[in-house]
Amino acid sequence: MANHVPLADMPPENAKAAAEVLGNAGYEVSVARVDASSREALHSRAEKATAIGDVTGLIRAAGDLPSQASPTTILKINLYGTALVLEEFGNVIARGEAGEIIASQSGHSLPPLTVEQSKALATMPMEALLSLPFLVQYRF
Repeated sequence: MANHVPLADMPPENAKAAAEVLGNAGYEVSVARVDASSREALHSRAEKATAIGDVTGLIRAAGDLPSQASPTTILKINLYGTALVLEEFGNVIARGEAGEIIASQSGHSLPPLTVEQSKALATMPMEALLSLPFLVQYRF
C-alpha cells in the first residue's frame, strides 16, 4: 500500500501525535511501541512493515540526549540501535530505495574519534559495538 506509514516510538504518544498529522494529510498510519535498542523488536517491526507492502523508505530519528538519559542508554539507542535499524531494514527495503538516519548531537559531547576508533566502529561486529574499550568508559 503506497501511502501506508508504519510509525514506532517508545513513548507511543509521540508516534500517535505524528500519526494524527499524517492521517490528516491522507496517509494510512499504524503505530507501535518499539524499543529502538532491541533486535527482536526491530526485526518484528521490519516484518510487519513488509507484510503491509514494499518498504520504500525509512526515517530513523530515535535518540537520547545527555539531559534525557545515562551514557549507557545513549550508546544503546544512538549507536547500537542505529546499527540494528540499518541491518534489519537494510534487509527488507525495496531495491533502489533509501533511508534517512537523523542523528543526535550527543556524539559531539564525546572527544573526537581517532582513525583507529572510527575503523573499529565501522568494522566491529554489531553485537560487540558496546564493548569497544573507548566506549566502555562511558557506561555505568
